[in-house]
Amino acid sequence: MVDSTTLTYNEYPFLKELGLEETNNGVYHSGQWVGNGPEFTSVNPHNNKAIAKIKMGSLDDYENCIKAMEAAKDKWIHTPMPARGEIVR
Repeated sequence: MVDSTTLTYNEYPFLKELGLEETNNGVYHSGQWVGNGPEFTSVNPHNNKAIAKIKMGSLDDYENCIKAMEAAKDKWIHTPMPARGEIVR
């Protein structure tokens, strides 16, 4: 069983280098991270210890993400493939 109250985030310094914190928002849209849904605990499968928490998206987060995607779709379609590849790397 996982003890989700004791996080081992500080045992993994590379997480901070990646810009992650003990609690992170799990939905990205319109240039920002949001998360207004339930909280999920990320667990190390090797030792079953909790690492960090993620705020999942709510239905509103999902709908806002889809709206943002629809608004950006035309620009993305007209972006040359090499440029798209650089963006998603």
